[in-house]
Amino acid sequence: VALISSWLYGKYGVRTTFVAVACAAATCAFAANLVSIPLRRAAESSGAADPVSADAALGATPAAVLESGS
Repeated sequence: VALISSWLYGKYGVRTTFVAVACAAATCAFAANLVSIPLRRAAESSGAADPVSADAALGATPAAVLESGS
């Protein structure tokens, strides 16, 4: 979005730029939520009471984090 926002602002104005950036951010948030669904289901089915800590997840693959049970 940053690559085209200056062009968008110059050509169409502030309102169009704001709406485009807001739509792009909402799309990214929705996509992140969709990607996280399998991980949340796996954590729920394994009986993990606590969510995965950030320290355990840094630099690890999702499968390694789920297998560690932390």
